Amino acid sequence: MVPLTDPDPKAFDCAELSEWGLAQVGVPFVDGSANQCRKARTISVATALKLPGALLFREKSGQVYHVAVSLGNGYVVEAKGKRYGVVISKADSGYSKAGKVPALYGDAA
Repeated sequence: MVPLTDPDPKAFDCAELSEWGLAQVGVPFVDGSANQCRKARTISVATALKLPGALLFREKSGQVYHVAVSLGNGYVVEAKGKRYGVVISKADSGYSKAGKVPALYGDAA
């Protein structure tokens, strides 16, 4: 678990990265990619790719297992695993769900 107050963590899993990033701007959010998917306000993947801070989710057999954060320009930042670390990459077609964190955009929860 990454302390949310750590200004420069050395490692993340995908959900901790999004949770930590939100905490840095004063927005508390849940841990776990499936939990984040449930708590985010559903938007289309196409919309998420144009919305900085939107969350994009990957699923396998109907279960959410990964989350990335949209940069708003078709790219995402994600914790890609021990081998790669945190990376910025062009979003591919593997994202099947997307959402926005209501508190980040001033929406009612």
